[in-house]
Amino acid sequence: MKKIVLCLLSLFICMQSVALANIHQSKVSNVENIRSIYAYKDPEQMKDYEQKKLVKEQTKSDKKLEEPMALFRVFVNNDRFYTDDNKYKDNVELAITSHNIDRNYIFDNEYPPYLILQDNDNNRYEIHFAKVKYDNPYWISFNLTNKEIEQINKAKTISLVLLEAQENMYRYNKKKDKLEKKSYDNNIKVKEMVYELPENIVDEWKTVLNKHK
Repeated sequence: MKKIVLCLLSLFICMQSVALANIHQSKVSNVENIRSIYAYKDPEQMKDYEQKKLVKEQTKSDKKLEEPMALFRVFVNNDRFYTDDNKYKDNVELAITSHNIDRNYIFDNEYPPYLILQDNDNNRYEIHFAKVKYDNPYWISFNLTNKEIEQINKAKTISLVLLEAQENMYRYNKKKDKLEKKSYDNNIKVKEMVYELPENIVDEWKTVLNKHK
């Protein structure tokens, strides 16, 4: 097993982002789908952007403004597959992705993201996902177990913990003429970044997870 080098003076607690999320529902052929998509944008960057946007509107400036890119996105997905005899199979998945070149998040099945939860009785516990479905340098996904779903349903607050490398993970590929993110190795120092989810996002997750119950 790899040896991870953690640069952890303390957990880095991040402010809540503007709650940019949506629930999407669809039914195609024999598949019913519902999912929540949460885009985390840096609160300070968004504050600066909104201030500049207001000035632009007031001065009627034609200067182009670009909205800050999401640091990462989280998908909670609930699929129900029906068979011809009206039986069904459920697939419940949580996935995290980032293509923001200013962040160096690690998406590795040996050291994956995890959740910190607190329930209504203020009990604190962690979910270290049991089933990694897929991972690459930009994306990691998990098949949620019934126990994990139950823990999320009982949570009052949820924080997402992402490992972030303390070096630039992006390298220029001359042949492809583009930046590419390298894979994690055990010599890379990382720290844990903790992002508290807004209350409405926690509620959205529960809506998605309980859709087919």
